[in-house]
Parts: sequence; structure tokens; C-alpha cells
Amino acid sequence: ILWHHITPQAGENGVKKRGKTAGKGEKTKGGKGKGKGWNRPDMHGRGGTHYRTEEKENRRNLVADKEFLNTAFSLLSHARDINGSLNVLLEQIGRKYQMNMVSVFEYAPDGKNMLLTNCWSDMGQIYEKNILPITWPKLMKAEVGEFVQTTPKWQEKRKKEWLEWSGNAIPIQSIAAVKFEYSNGKTGCIDVGSVEQGKQWRTEEIGTICELSRVVAVFVTLREKMQEDQQAIHKLKNRDRLTGLYNLEAFRTKLVQLLEAEENPQENTYALTMVDVNNFSYVNENFGAEMGDSILKEFSRLLERKKVMAACRMYSDYFLVLSRGKSQQEIRRRVKEGNEEFEAKLQERYPAGGMKLSAGICFLSGKSSFETILESANLARKYAKEHNITSGVVYIEKMRQTRDEQVLIATRFHAAIQRGEFEMFLQPKFRLKENTIYGAEALARWHFGEDGYLQPNRFVPALELMGYIKDLDFFILEQLLKYMTKWKKSGKSLFTISTNFSRKHFENGGEAFLQRMHETMDKYDIDPSYIEVEVTESVMTEKLEDLKHCMIELAQMGFRIAIDDFGTGYSSLSVLYEIPANVVKIDKSFTDKVMVDNK
Repeated sequence: ILWHHITPQAGENGVKKRGKTAGKGEKTKGGKGKGKGWNRPDMHGRGGTHYRTEEKENRRNLVADKEFLNTAFSLLSHARDINGSLNVLLEQIGRKYQMNMVSVFEYAPDGKNMLLTNCWSDMGQIYEKNILPITWPKLMKAEVGEFVQTTPKWQEKRKKEWLEWSGNAIPIQSIAAVKFEYSNGKTGCIDVGSVEQGKQWRTEEIGTICELSRVVAVFVTLREKMQEDQQAIHKLKNRDRLTGLYNLEAFRTKLVQLLEAEENPQENTYALTMVDVNNFSYVNENFGAEMGDSILKEFSRLLERKKVMAACRMYSDYFLVLSRGKSQQEIRRRVKEGNEEFEAKLQERYPAGGMKLSAGICFLSGKSSFETILESANLARKYAKEHNITSGVVYIEKMRQTRDEQVLIATRFHAAIQRGEFEMFLQPKFRLKENTIYGAEALARWHFGEDGYLQPNRFVPALELMGYIKDLDFFILEQLLKYMTKWKKSGKSLFTISTNFSRKHFENGGEAFLQRMHETMDKYDIDPSYIEVEVTESVMTEKLEDLKHCMIELAQMGFRIAIDDFGTGYSSLSVLYEIPANVVKIDKSFTDKVMVDNK
């Protein structure tokens, strides 16, 4: 779209005329060609005066307003509200060039009327009608990108129409326009008006407005496309095509209708439950999308059998369920039973998939908005997923407080790095028989202002969620390398120090992680054998192949490898044969059972 509308539409020598391109020295209709500069032929007819330019001259004239054109492009490229951004652009054009009115029209297909879609004026609202008859034939016949100015004679003739259109006596004396093309050959124009009678438009103004007409064309094209998309969305039925359940918007409406229709709501308890299938991608990746779809359809049939009030498939494997029961305990029991029933089927079909359901329950009370209820159920679902609770978790206010704290931590993180709030602590490792230190583990601590030091369980989950944990891991690695460099220069002996790396590093194959490790080590004269890369066992259950690839390359670089928290997941000892681990740290939860469990 940008290339089509913004690339100058000119011939070999840049001069554009109706029918064919005028070469150097050729005559254009109504005047003599001069080969360069603005050609201003005498075309004083009923419609107005047309201006054409060569590409080179056009570029030279635009140099003075290059910054303004960049502003226009910036508005376009960052526009979220297309219509609002276009209105901002019109105002900037008007104020920049001291216009009193700037407007955008789209021509009707019949060529008889034009629709006013956007208008700015420094005199407030200046129009009462937004559909006007086309009374400027010369502009209709003009080529795309031409600058057309009204003659005094035509302006006087149009004054009555202008006053009727504007609804008052605003003295717009001079009007000019540039025609543009958008969306499959449709046309429109950008109009500029001034109270100055017989205004002489400077070359720079003409050139810039011609270029801006192309930017406006892109805005209008994008706006129409968005409108078409919105119309298509409205045409969709209320049901999800795959499962037959409500879609989200229809579910929102249905929830309100059902609750308002309840005759004795005080006698019942109502809850919104959000459910998703953990590790759903396992089926899609190993058995195909068709098999994944069958799981979603089967779960929707389960909900229908449970006779819930309403159910919705939000997207992917996320579902919403509106339930009614005599008590909270009844609803929780039904959620638990439904989860267990479906999980049993998943386990039977895909025993290696580790597929379970995470359900968050929000009991309805008061007059909370749908968005608040939905967010509460989602927070409870996330808690269930993070803590591997399959029976369902009920929302409590502390979950929202935790979420708010995570947002605060994430927003302060990068500034905290710059201010030196993060510090590296070394936890020594002892040989007990010899009573000597043989190594250490590097730990991150955050000095959080008046709150003192934050423990990792306060900030690591939030940084994991946002992906910022990767930056923290490398910050600690660099701090460690700097200390080692200092010790080495002072003649002290070095020993192996381990440092943690999140599972986030191994997403998408871990290539970016390996490259960053190479780049970081290249900055310091430290042998990699003094660094022990520590990852948790959970990475082996989630991304074993990616982990194997990365660990093998790190071992080849000379790093030591450590597996932490072994015994908390589902890994077998055979996995250790595939990973070049130097150290396996058995989790305390596993060793605690050794002295109390005969097994």
C-alpha cells in the first residue's frame, strides 16, 4: 500500500500529464513545457488551475518540509486509531500552513455526490451536512496527485453552496484540492481552504500537499479495510465454528441475560470458571491439528453433558463456563469431577503427554463487571497451572495483589539494573571433611528501596513471566566474570562458581542464548571451565531436545553443566545419559523422604 500510494507517479522526466507522459521540452495541455520546474499552464476554465511538476524539482521543493512529511509518515506507521490519527494529521496540516480548513472527501461510485469523512477548522465545526453534490467537475476530471485551485469566478459561484453546507457565514475565500486514489480504484480528495482572498499557494505548499495526499490515501485505504474487517466480524455467528459453543462476545451477552432472568438468584451460587488444557501443543505437534481439534470438540461435549448454564471457547484451548449451584462446595466438586474425568481420558490416550486441566473459579458477587470477573478467573487459573493443581483453584484477592506486584517489579526492572539495585551474592560450597571451600553459587538479590532485599521468589516469577529473566541471568554472569577478572589480576586462585539460567533461554532452539554466551565470554579473559551453567530439571521435561543441543555445545566450549532440583519432575535417570552434566543436585523434597519412607 505504501509503495503504491507514495512512490511518485511520474514519467521518465517526471512530468505527468493526462493521456501520456510529457518528455523534456514537450508541451502539456494548456501551456508550454519548460522541461523543469513547476509548469503553470493557463487553464483558467470553469473549474480552476492545474499544476504539474517534474520529479527532481518536486524533491527539491520538498526539502524544506521533509520533517513535516516524516511526521505524517510517523502518524501513519504508529496509528492504532486510524480515524483519530487522520484527524490529527489534518489539524497539523492546517496549523503548519496557516489554513483555516482542511477536509477529506470520498467520492460516491455514481460520481454525483461526495462524502465528507474528516474535517478540521480553526473556527470550530463548520459543516452541517456530510453528503454534498459534486459541483467541481474539473477536480473530478483531474488526474490523481494534481493540485487544483479554484478561480475567483468559480469561488463566487460556490459561495452560496458553501454557506448552505457550513450552516453559517464563514468567509472561506480560497479553496484548493488534490485528488487521490485508494482501495481498488476509488477516488477522493483532500481540500484546503483559507479566508485569504486570492491566496497564492507557494511551491513548497503545493508540493507538500500533493505528497500528503498520498499519505491520506493510505489512511483512507487502511480505514476502509478495517471497516470491512469489522463488518465481516459482525457477520460471524455467535457460535464457535469448531466446538459449537458460544464465542466470547456472545458469551458475555448471554451471561448477563441469564443472570438477569434468574427468578431467585439469592438462593443459588454462580461462578465463572476458566479452563485450559496444559501441554495441549503436545498433541498438535505429535499427532496433528486434526487430532487436537477432536480433543477440543470432546471437551465441549463434556461441558454440554454437565448441563452448565453456558459455555464458551475463547480461543485455542481456553474455555469459559458459567455454573449454578446450591453452594460453592457443590460447584467446586463438579469442577473437580469434570477435570478428573477428562484428564483420565487424556492420560489413557496420550500417556507421555502430561496433559492436565487448569481451572480457575471466580464466584460471582455484587456488581463486578464482566472484565473483572474474567480477569479474576484467569488469575486463579494461572495459579492452578503454576502450582500444578488440577482440582480447580478459587480466586482470592491476594492473587490480584500478587499480579499487581509482578507488574510493578517488571516495570522497575531495567531501571533497577541501571541504578545498581541488583547485587550478586556468592553462596560458598564446602567440603565438610576437609572444611574447605571448593566453589560457590552466584545468587541475585534486589535491594528494593525501603523494603530492603527482595528474595528471588518475590521477583523471579514476574521476570520469568515477562521474559526479563534472561537479562538478569546475563547481568549476574557478567558481574561474576568481572569479579573473576579482578581476582585473577590480583593473583588470587580461581575456583568454579555456578550461576543459574532460566528455561526461557531454551525457547526457539536456544540459538540466541548460545550466541549471547559466546559474545559475553569473548569480552573477558576467563576460562569457561570456571563457570558452571546451572539449569533446573523442569527444562528437561519441557524442552529436552533444545536443552541437549545447548548443553552439548556449552560443554564443548568448556563450561561445566549442573542440573538443579532433580527429583521434582518426571525425568528418569536415563535422561542424564543424554546430557553432559557434571553435577546433579538432588532436590531436598526428594531426600526428605529417604529417612521416613521405607520405599
